[in-house]
Amino acid sequence: MLADEEAIGAEFTLNKEKIQIFSIYSSPTSKSNSEIFAHIAAKYKKYIIMGDLNCKNKRWHCKSTDLKGKILECLIDKLELSILNNKTPTYK
Repeated sequence: MLADEEAIGAEFTLNKEKIQIFSIYSSPTSKSNSEIFAHIAAKYKKYIIMGDLNCKNKRWHCKSTDLKGKILECLIDKLELSILNNKTPTYK
């Protein structure tokens, strides 16, 4: 059984610069994943975060916005992160 939130990361060197890549899973019933994002942002200079966050927000082309989506949107703005999405739903 999976925990409410799980994260795994790897470090790579690209053009002599280190970059960390993280995959995060956040169950639909977890409260938010703000601690994971804040930890990554505080510890690493260059990073990519991807995963199944179970956060709905119209900003990333969901039909609706939920509380987790609002929290993540505020965190994205606070940490000055960018969202990469091609307007295609990430669910079936």
